[in-house]
Amino acid sequence: MRLKIRIGLLLCLMSAAVISCCAAYRSMHRVSAGAVPEEVYAQFMLGADSAEYYLRDSNGRVAVYAGRRDKSPLSVTAIETAGLRSADRAMLRGGIPVADTQALLRLLEDLGS
Repeated sequence: MRLKIRIGLLLCLMSAAVISCCAAYRSMHRVSAGAVPEEVYAQFMLGADSAEYYLRDSNGRVAVYAGRRDKSPLSVTAIETAGLRSADRAMLRGGIPVADTQALLRLLEDLGS
């Protein structure tokens, strides 16, 4: 009888562990792949008025534009957007404002590594 109680308790604990793992896994993957939290993108948009450059996607690569509405890029980097995180790709679709050349170089280095 004692062995049956132990086995029953062990099965209950194993079931609880499996259910907990499944719930944790589902909670990590609730945010859609292409979504950027508003507060993250809002940080980048704070300097949009004084931005000297904008980073956007151009034919699958990160490109540097002189203004938000420019059609042709100043330069296209070797950084492929397919290799970036989904949040970075989503921000590039909206355009990432960059204040100056120093900030541009830092951001490109971050995206390239």
